[in-house]
Amino acid sequence: MLDFIVTNWIWILVIGGMLVMHLGHGGRGCHGGHGAKDAEEPTAQPSGESRIR
Repeated sequence: MLDFIVTNWIWILVIGGMLVMHLGHGGRGCHGGHGAKDAEEPTAQPSGESRIR
């Protein structure tokens, strides 16, 4: 087991990093992280920065 880890440590880091980024940023499977929040609150008001004056 230790021999496998020593031999393939770079691939373990790469695949682990991909999993962390995908699972950490995706939320409930929505890429971008904001799709689920916007879908749950259809009456949400836009923030002050996005309003057209």
